[in-house]
Formats: sequence, C-alpha cells, structure tokens
Amino acid sequence: MADCTGRYYSLGNSYYNIPLPPDVQFSSGTRIYEVLRVINGSGIFLEDHLNRLNVSLRLAGISFRLGSHEVFPVIHELVRRNGLENGNIRLMVQMAENNTPIWVMCCIPFSYPQESDYEFGVSVAIFRTARQNPNIKQYYPLYQKQMADFITAKKSFEALLVDDQDRITEGSKSNVFFIGDQTLFTAPGVSVLKGITREKVISICRELKYKLIENAISTADLSKMDSVFITGTSPKVLPVCRVDDHMFNVDHPVMRNIMETYDRLIESEISRTHTTLQRNQ
Repeated sequence: MADCTGRYYSLGNSYYNIPLPPDVQFSSGTRIYEVLRVINGSGIFLEDHLNRLNVSLRLAGISFRLGSHEVFPVIHELVRRNGLENGNIRLMVQMAENNTPIWVMCCIPFSYPQESDYEFGVSVAIFRTARQNPNIKQYYPLYQKQMADFITAKKSFEALLVDDQDRITEGSKSNVFFIGDQTLFTAPGVSVLKGITREKVISICRELKYKLIENAISTADLSKMDSVFITGTSPKVLPVCRVDDHMFNVDHPVMRNIMETYDRLIESEISRTHTTLQRNQ
C-alpha cells in the first residue's frame, strides 16, 4: 500500500494543508464518491467518473450535481500542489448535518498490482453477499472493512461477490469477466456497479468483434470457464489465475488482446489530457 504523495486537499474550490483527511472531519451522513486515477500527471477518464458520480447522486435522491468546469480545474491543481505523478484521488460528496452537500477531494493511499501479477495473474476468493443499490457508489466504512478483513484472511487480491442465487456478480472493488468457448460473460449492469473500466472493456469487445453476454455465471459454471479477469480503476485489466480452488489460463489470447487494447486507450487518454492542458494554459 502506497501512501498519498501530498497533504493538500480541496473543500469545494478552496485548498487546505492539514493532517486530518476530509473523511475524518466529516464522518457522518451520506457519502457518494469516485476514485480517480492519475497516471503520468494526468487524470484518467475524468468525464466518465464525473458522470457516474452524478448518476449515483441522482439514484441516492440527492438533488445536487457537479460540473466539469467546477471539478476538473481542482483536480489539476491538486495534482500540481501535491506533485502527484501517479496515484489516486478521491472525489466525495457528503451531506452535512444541515443536509447541505459538501464536495471534497484528496489524495488517498493506493495499491496497484505488481508487474508479475499481470504476467501470472492473481488469486481471488468467493464471498457470499450482495451489495444493496449496486449502481450507487456510496461509502460504507463497515462494509469496506469487512471486505478488507476477508481478503486479508484469505490472502487474496480480491473478493468476488456471490448472491443468494449462487451467481457471481462483481468484485468488492472491481468488476469481473469470464471467458468460455471464446465468449465473454459479465454480470448485467443493473446488478453491479458499472465500473468505468468495465464500460471501456465492453466497448473494446464490441470494437474487436468479441462475443460478450451480460449474464452472471453461477459458481457451478466456474469449471466451464477458460479464463477470468477483473477490471477496475487501480488494477486496470488484471488476469485471475485462481478463484478459490479453480485454476484458469492467464495467457488466453482474447484476454491478452483486451489488456493491450485497454493500455493503448489509456496512453491515448493521457496524450489527449496533456494536449488539453497545454491548450488551456
């Protein structure tokens, strides 16, 4: 786990440099959030994250919206003030005691896979639970601690959630894809948090003419799958070598092609962001 690279954070469009992180200062009330990844000094897929944040706010019944003209300059300034070359920034909207929305951004600790994880894959474990309101990215400290404790106890990289119908829906902080007979499977968007990386991978599958079915597979069907990978802001597209006692191919050509295409997409996004920043300076 890497620590954040700076202590500056923003409250609205004002900046502060004190030790206490925003989630300690404002520890009660509904909290809707996004985690943004910074690579080579550039925020990645910012428009997508902001759109999803606003969808979460709407689904949570909060009549408050943030615009790119408010958020993006603050992100760029936080990157500059903190000297953040690579890391994560959390954007959170919190409801204060008077039911007034407050938006806060700060650098947060991050943990990325090792190069060997992308080569050899990671192990994940089954956890039988289903998130309430999966389309809302809401901060639940007790749930997140429960997941972290389970992952640590299992010595796994991630936990895959299984609902009461024995269907694998998503990871605790990722989405999951399965490949069987050259077909990709992932749970439908209505039953999971529609991750930004998930949406990019679905678009890549369409572009590459891969067959993809949005249908959650059951644990009984794990043995029929050839390959598994998870997607997320921090792990990007990451092969899975083992789900509990089931082993999988980490060199599947379809998965490897998706990984390479996604990495090229990130490179294009970094280039586009740098060009936009230079134009606006």
